[in-house]
Amino acid sequence: MSRSVDQAYASPQVHDAEVRLLQPGGSPTRVRYYIIALSMCMSLILYLDRFALAPITSTLLVDLDLTKEEFGRRSMWFFWLYAIFQVPAGALADRFGARKMLAIYVVAWSLATMALGFVQGLVGLIGLNAVMGAAQAGAYPAAGSFLKRWANPTARAKANSLVAAGGRIGALVAFAITAWLAVKLKGTFGVEQGWRLTLAVYGILGIVWATAFWLFFRDHPSEHPGCNQAEIDLIGREPPAPVRAPFPVAGLLLSSNVWLLSLSGFLVNVGWIFLTTWQTVYIMEKFSPQLREMFPNLAEGANLQDMKQVIAGRLTAFVLFAGMTGGIVGGIAADIFRRKLGPIWGRRVPGIIAGSVAGTAYLSFQFVNDIWIFVALMLVVSFTVDFGLGSLWATYQDIGGRHVGSVLGFANMWGNFGAGLCGWYYGWLADNKNWPLVFTISAIALFVMSASWFLVDPTKTLQKEVEPDLQ
Repeated sequence: MSRSVDQAYASPQVHDAEVRLLQPGGSPTRVRYYIIALSMCMSLILYLDRFALAPITSTLLVDLDLTKEEFGRRSMWFFWLYAIFQVPAGALADRFGARKMLAIYVVAWSLATMALGFVQGLVGLIGLNAVMGAAQAGAYPAAGSFLKRWANPTARAKANSLVAAGGRIGALVAFAITAWLAVKLKGTFGVEQGWRLTLAVYGILGIVWATAFWLFFRDHPSEHPGCNQAEIDLIGREPPAPVRAPFPVAGLLLSSNVWLLSLSGFLVNVGWIFLTTWQTVYIMEKFSPQLREMFPNLAEGANLQDMKQVIAGRLTAFVLFAGMTGGIVGGIAADIFRRKLGPIWGRRVPGIIAGSVAGTAYLSFQFVNDIWIFVALMLVVSFTVDFGLGSLWATYQDIGGRHVGSVLGFANMWGNFGAGLCGWYYGWLADNKNWPLVFTISAIALFVMSASWFLVDPTKTLQKEVEPDLQ
């Protein structure tokens, strides 16, 4: 590892850590990188399971005899349970430690994913998606809490963006291979509905990850047997025991920053949910003739429908790859902006850029009749929306203090209320062929989100806003 890479994780004030880098035997270990990589894998599996059904929506509508509005209800219940459990799940991670709680959360949602392979209708679909939403609710609050302890403030946006990128990779994988894997398993095992076996495979991956996480992870660098003193100093010192912090009810309700970030999260999900829930369906409906031209030798029927679904899913995966790239670039840019522009505007700029550019692209969709122009515009939306995520997560950590999990959970709760509401409502609009209204709502939400960032002040911590007399 080069000295320049290590310095990216070091606080400007931690001069002794820099000295250790030049001393024989004083080089820091690399456990923090493994922790971030493990977190990325968790995020990947989380999104793989969360969006496993979206690429095969057209198949599920037939197999389970559902309308788009009904299918949208399972998305609504997932995100609403996910939203409701954000705060308690984040508080549990703050109180009992991420190692214990995150392992429980991942096992729970993985079992729910496997059980989805046995559903026969709407009730089972909604019920298991609700369970899955509740179980996944604690993942990012827990990750945000321990990344605060495993990454120095000057590198938190970068670390957070890498974890967020893991989620985008998971969504990308889900859209790229789920429909294809379902077709392959269908042919290999001679089953009518290969998607049921696909969900079993995805669930097993989560169980494997939870086992590895429990064995390797520790809540604090000082507790990890593989982390030497040089690395601890490089990261920055933290208390050796988990913080048993009471839930900050008054602080969350009275903080203007918390409410602004909650509004931002709500609006960005209103604009983002189309990408991961209805984009594949829209491609299959709007551009069906162009998709048909890609398979001139296939007759109309189930095989052609399967191949259209595979291609639509892979185009969506391509779009989500742009989001993953935007997340990584945005995290690096956010750290640079913070150093160049200071702690306030350095956090604001990525969010302002993300909302304004993505909103403008959305306004163009209803006028596009070529599949490749549509995909190009979706690449812009996906890249710029994720460009702002690193700064958003870093701001949660800036203002949260010892209540990072609770702050992230509260704000993310509102974001998922937006995703749940529009996941269902967009399905209803799709049943009524009103896609232009979907794009208009998404654009307006992103423009307002961009404007809200002008009011965010990351230097006002939760305690400073609510208890100024203690400062």
